[in-house]
Amino acid sequence: MRALAAVAILVAVPCLAGCGTATGPVISASSRPGSGATPSPTASAPAPQTPSPIQSPTPTPSIPSNPLAHLPSANLAPFKNPQVVSCTGNPGPTDPVAVVMMHGQSNYVLRDYANEDHPTNVCTFGVGVVIDAILDPHHVMTLANGNPAIVEIPSGTFYELSLAATAYAVAPDASQVLWLSLDAVTLHDSWDGNDSVLQQYQATLGRCGSPDTDSKSIQFTRDGQYAYALWEQNFADTSYLNVVHNHQNVFTLAPPPAGWGSKISGGPLMAVWSPAGETLYFTKLGDIWSWNPNSGAVDLRTGLRWIDPSISPDGTHIVYAVRDSSGTPTVHLMDPATGATGAQVGGAGRDLPYFLTKDLIWVHADVPGCSGSQPNSYVYDLRTHSEYPSVLDGVAATWPAASALGG
Repeated sequence: MRALAAVAILVAVPCLAGCGTATGPVISASSRPGSGATPSPTASAPAPQTPSPIQSPTPTPSIPSNPLAHLPSANLAPFKNPQVVSCTGNPGPTDPVAVVMMHGQSNYVLRDYANEDHPTNVCTFGVGVVIDAILDPHHVMTLANGNPAIVEIPSGTFYELSLAATAYAVAPDASQVLWLSLDAVTLHDSWDGNDSVLQQYQATLGRCGSPDTDSKSIQFTRDGQYAYALWEQNFADTSYLNVVHNHQNVFTLAPPPAGWGSKISGGPLMAVWSPAGETLYFTKLGDIWSWNPNSGAVDLRTGLRWIDPSISPDGTHIVYAVRDSSGTPTVHLMDPATGATGAQVGGAGRDLPYFLTKDLIWVHADVPGCSGSQPNSYVYDLRTHSEYPSVLDGVAATWPAASALGG
């Protein structure tokens, strides 16, 4: 089952009769088996430095005194729902990091992959803290009992955001929040006391989740200049895609009057931004499309409906899953410039891929056993084109690598 681990935080909408088991609008990957490479010792905390008495402290522009000062109803602790994090290290400002679940554990950890061959665990989150997204190596979005917050790393200071929303995403610099109303019919953009309604959607009929279509509802580019909102509250044949820049819609895909033609794969789905720029990739009408401010929408690859795409930190590779006619998943690489398919990643039965670094891809696998399929996980190394067993049971979010599931 997919768990909550995406930039967009969602609340379940009741499912009408005839659509199967009800699930939330987006189900993400925290309950999926996790990622990781070989275990390594926990990093020790850096020695404290005593400032000179004759010098004034130098402010850090990227970390304001209140990270949520530009957002509605942002408050410092105490919280309605206290959250806990303990850090023993401090990742570098550009280190590739991931929030993962170590094998056999029940707490998420922030794992630093600056040394790809010997990653280190730098922070441990308390039991019950759900990871939503990584804004940068020093700011992680969390969720506890429906209340989102930003936690500073390594201080462990939490800032809570009160917002009545079904789904939302915070810009990487915490300058604005894009959010979907509780009735799931209005898309809002809020910043510095302002609120703009960007899109009115159809009335919600109730939806059911699908592991092959559920993904993030809202996601910003790494530079925070653009964001997308993917609305799929009914079925894929009525889905919308909005791209937002400077508090305005700059690109919209709305369903035709008769719908997109398929309740499973018709409209825009499974979107993800390139971490290295402002190009958005998504599936629509059985093809893979790209969009950026310069070229607009381009049909990149025909006859392919991907699942759970992830993009490397440098934007040079896309990894994604597909299913064959029997339903067995496999994972493949794609050239994001041409849409050409590259090598298969690992064997059959692999899915849920995540780029951890530019070289390491984590994948889930179902391995046949005497009592049925047994979950397992692997790391695939692009340097050696080989895979090895992972030490993690789940990936909740990655940075700067991007995913349609957990960014």
